[in-house]
Amino acid sequence: MTDPTSRPTDHTGSATAATEPASRHGAGEGSSRFSPDRELEEMLRDAEETVAQLKAELAARKACARDHGGTWEEQHEEIAKLSEHLANAKVHWGEVRAFFQEALRELADSRQRRGGLG
Repeated sequence: MTDPTSRPTDHTGSATAATEPASRHGAGEGSSRFSPDRELEEMLRDAEETVAQLKAELAARKACARDHGGTWEEQHEEIAKLSEHLANAKVHWGEVRAFFQEALRELADSRQRRGGLG
């Protein structure tokens, strides 16, 4: 996206009529350098460039959502339901106890193999 504080330039790198003060264009002095049509054309080119950049960003976001399982809206809906999911989760305490017993047994075996160090 373009920097909103930057000044558009023409093909020579000079600031365009759209951003230069009227006095620099000779407005009121009968100069043909300042043209409302040229100013509008430049604004239109800038707008078209911005639209192209926005379309590219939108396509990238859609691709990211597609690659990562759903849209942002779907993900936020599931996050909002997280407390419900946790409330519905069943804890099988026997399995938890068995897991810790096995972990403690492995730790004790590991210590014995190292000679009781650690």
